[in-house]
Amino acid sequence: MKFLSFVLLISFIYGSQQVEQLINLNSFIGGNVSNPFSRNESPCDIYASASADDESLLSKIYLVNDDNQKISLNDLRLSRRANGELQPFSVFSSGYLITNLTTSQLQTLTGFLYQSTRDQWSNSNLILIYRILNKQINLDNFHVFEADDIQDISYGTDQSTTLFLNSGRDNTGSQSSVTFSKWDQGDDARVNIYNGFRSSEREDVLIFSNPLAVQDIVMLFPKVETFSVPCRTFYINSLGRISYRIQPGSQNLFATSSYTTTGLLVKGTDQESSATYRILQDSQDFTGVTGFNTLAINNKNNTQVQVAVYNNPPDNSYYNTTIIPGNAVASWSIPFVGDKLDIKSRRDNTSTIFTQYFIIQGPPRLTTTTLTPPAVTTQTSTTQTSTTQTSTTQTSTQTPTTTTTLPTSTTTVKTTPTTTTTKPTQPTTNSSSTTTTTTTTTVATTTRLASVSKLFVSIVITLSYVVLI
Repeated sequence: MKFLSFVLLISFIYGSQQVEQLINLNSFIGGNVSNPFSRNESPCDIYASASADDESLLSKIYLVNDDNQKISLNDLRLSRRANGELQPFSVFSSGYLITNLTTSQLQTLTGFLYQSTRDQWSNSNLILIYRILNKQINLDNFHVFEADDIQDISYGTDQSTTLFLNSGRDNTGSQSSVTFSKWDQGDDARVNIYNGFRSSEREDVLIFSNPLAVQDIVMLFPKVETFSVPCRTFYINSLGRISYRIQPGSQNLFATSSYTTTGLLVKGTDQESSATYRILQDSQDFTGVTGFNTLAINNKNNTQVQVAVYNNPPDNSYYNTTIIPGNAVASWSIPFVGDKLDIKSRRDNTSTIFTQYFIIQGPPRLTTTTLTPPAVTTQTSTTQTSTTQTSTTQTSTQTPTTTTTLPTSTTTVKTTPTTTTTKPTQPTTNSSSTTTTTTTTTVATTTRLASVSKLFVSIVITLSYVVLI
């Protein structure tokens, strides 16, 4: 029995390469032609996402497996468990799609099929080792949801991967968004959101994480603001207690709801992105850090992300930066918390830009270091009788009698509130003057483990099981 278990474990490790693909419904041929959709000879599951398509058409399209079982696409997309999770159509080795609709009718559809190998398993092999040693193996940790209705999703302490399929369309015919709200995360929980779907043939694009690395410190943000994701597919890897609500459509956020918080702003491929957040400030402590991480997919036109943090009059402190995001994460932060946070990107037809922002307020706990920025960053502070002009280059239009420079070394910033700290005043002079200060930008990159490390982990898993038995 132990030997059989060992053989099954080996098969699991080396047979767990996932063959995943999205198949557009408008790519199939009509007229009762059999369209094979399974490219591998191992068991797989098929999910359907077609919330924007006509039900009368979907009811005439059938999937057939090797046991001659069949189901219409309309029945498949509506087949769900009690918690709203999609139920798949299972195929052992081969299957096909067939319909009496014409090819022209199929080409009007906007939905798609998602094909995945069975027994999706965790990317965290170290946790898998732990569970093997403690006889707590649970491979039922992969979940698929269609983002076409309001649903409350929650998980316990186990690791889970949740894939979201989004075939919805907004009033303009563009890709619709999925809005996340009522986010509740355990103190020891870990959550990462990735664009696309898991596959051994493509890179994972991390678009949001909590905890988040801020400078050299990893911080868990107790509050996550409402955010919307206009992507066709994306997935969440979570470890620990997590719950949230999803609903179709976008939702504008006008103000943050916590002193220390994080959120996500996404510019879709055919959208512009512009948001102004009113920052909730601690009335007794305005010290802290404001910053963001940003990356882009397919940014062929060098679309920029413009970010500004500023105070309303009479305290006219103003910090801004402009970054052209690429496929590696670019980060920017300043030791300052203002009244407003602006994040903007112009419309183009190619790029998707993800910007995770964060605000930290409180007594000195966090250290931030300023470096020479690769992008333009300016800050201005004015008196009531002075005027400052800022552009993509740093300028001072009047002869100053006083110049104040933001610290260029290390600044200590607070993360827990106290009742003794008051808001720092901006430096002023009796004469009409302007002070211009340059802040800084730091750039971070993300890397992916090589396939050699995956093989090493697989060997460790095998040895761990051998020791166990």
